[in-house]
Amino acid sequence: IGDEYIFTLQEARHHFEYLLKNSTNLCFFGHTHRRAIYHHTIKGNFKDHTGKESLKLRKMDYYMINPGGVGQPRDYDSRSSFLFYDSDKNKIEMVRLEYDIEKCAQKVLDAGLDTRLAQRLFFGM
Repeated sequence: IGDEYIFTLQEARHHFEYLLKNSTNLCFFGHTHRRAIYHHTIKGNFKDHTGKESLKLRKMDYYMINPGGVGQPRDYDSRSSFLFYDSDKNKIEMVRLEYDIEKCAQKVLDAGLDTRLAQRLFFGM
């Protein structure tokens, strides 16, 4: 769709035009390291389901979904974030997983990167 950061439903709204025009009901996106589930109904309503852990997708509706960040999540939850998409059941399941943050932070420091990049891993930001 483009190289833009999408953080809110308001920012996602105009991207749904592309999905509708191209008959694409489901779009997974990333880049922000933040979970998001945006929904455009067949009736033209917009909904934000970002806090949900699972969602049954309606076949005639449109969705833009960001699974979050496997590495460096930035939604103030330090756990890794990803999702499972079951195309047979038309359902998504969001997942959080603990990982060795200390080891990862040490690798950041060993690489000579800014200390802040290592520290923020502990806070999910």
